[in-house]
Amino acid sequence: MNKKNTLLAEKQLTNLIKKSSTYATREGCVKCWRNVSYEHFMTMAAVCWKIANSGWKIYTEVEFTSGGRGDIVAISGETGFVIEILHTESEARFSAKKDVYPEQFTLLSVHTKNFDIDEFDW
Repeated sequence: MNKKNTLLAEKQLTNLIKKSSTYATREGCVKCWRNVSYEHFMTMAAVCWKIANSGWKIYTEVEFTSGGRGDIVAISGETGFVIEILHTESEARFSAKKDVYPEQFTLLSVHTKNFDIDEFDW
């Protein structure tokens, strides 16, 4: 895929993110807010660091036009992932999100318990 087609594919995916969302962040920024656990935030920051350093565009705490808010959105070309950081969230609640996020994105989870950045294979 040439550079122009890559940028067009990425634009199609970013168009699924609500631009007016109060949760939206700029590409490459990790949003920090009150009442989030230390474990959740530090895991999210580490995952974002690893993904961004692999050449992907990352966004955090974004709302989609179709509904739902993802912890991390990673985009490269026509490929998009939503990564949920699970600290206190149940697997059942995580699984229910599959029906909320746009179908163009693959949903992944990362657990804060015993998270090791060196073992996180992106």
